[in-house]
Amino acid sequence: MKENIKLKSGTKAPFKFDIDIVIEASKEEENLTALQLIFKAEMNAFVKMMVEKPLTQFLDVLASKMQNF
Repeated sequence: MKENIKLKSGTKAPFKFDIDIVIEASKEEENLTALQLIFKAEMNAFVKMMVEKPLTQFLDVLASKMQNF
């Protein structure tokens, strides 16, 4: 079974972005689930340079916290 969750930026965000969360139950192991975070954004090179490191850290923390569920 595969589930998708889509988070979209709000009107106050400095740039448009989507975070897609794909959750898929393992076919081999009963209590195992695979999770994929996909970040898509519309930003210019200057903004990308400023936000790339904090966004990467945020997504790493988010993925790490999701492992504990």
